[in-house]
Amino acid sequence: MNRSTDRILTTHVGSLPRPPELIEAMIAEDRGEPVDRQEYDAMLKRAVAGVVARQVGLGIDCVSDGEFSKRGFAVYAHERLGGLTPGDRHRPAAWAGTREALSFPEFYEPVVRPPSGTPTAHSVQMVCTGPVTYKGEEQLRRDLANLKAAVSDSGAGEAFVPAISPSDVAGNQVNEFYGTDEEFLYAIADSMNVEYRAIVDAGFILQIDDPYLVNYYIKNPELNQEPGAEHRAVPRLGQNASRGDQPFTDGDTRGPGALSHLLRHQHGPAGARHGNERLHRHCPQNSRGRILF
Repeated sequence: MNRSTDRILTTHVGSLPRPPELIEAMIAEDRGEPVDRQEYDAMLKRAVAGVVARQVGLGIDCVSDGEFSKRGFAVYAHERLGGLTPGDRHRPAAWAGTREALSFPEFYEPVVRPPSGTPTAHSVQMVCTGPVTYKGEEQLRRDLANLKAAVSDSGAGEAFVPAISPSDVAGNQVNEFYGTDEEFLYAIADSMNVEYRAIVDAGFILQIDDPYLVNYYIKNPELNQEPGAEHRAVPRLGQNASRGDQPFTDGDTRGPGALSHLLRHQHGPAGARHGNERLHRHCPQNSRGRILF
């Protein structure tokens, strides 16, 4: 990860607005309509090249591919992990029944309203019915190759690739195969390690998007976040800080209660300091050389 003592380096969370034609192709694919794969891949490559060049032109120091190949992290996990099969119903709304929705029902009513119609690939509830494996090598190679070419052509100094966290995958599936939730979570972590390692080996920074690390208590008060899962999935990647590390993002803090929770526990000089102390207590022993940002 690049460092600077002269100025603040700039980056962003990862996802960027897709071109309209890419959105149309994604919607068609979600509906099960035929999509020409070669044409789609060529469109995706052009879009990634364009958005990386745009970031460089705007002065972004650490760029991404805009997550252009991902229709959503839930669908992206379904496409790249084996052992998950479509169920017969919609996936529950993420905020339904949470402390947030109960405290601010008018704010959350539009997003917790039960969906109607036949579930699509984007909305169907997936069920774990067999051993979790990684099967997304082809999509992963395509994404890394597209970003590498775009970085080379644009002259970008550094790039990162967002990936879904094990706990976020587990939170969106129904486990009917593993004996315990812990076994299910670690099986996902072991499988996602394939993607994490490939990102780092390609020379990119790995960003693991894990909203549970900040607001899991609000969204899932009955669950206990297992901090060891991410450490299992990314063993020793932080030893070579110039090639990649294990950044975690804050997550989804769009609601009133989530925002107040974040402000109460994270913001301000004292909050930031103690937040840093809490993070270090959960980091592995070999955390020297890591960067918190």
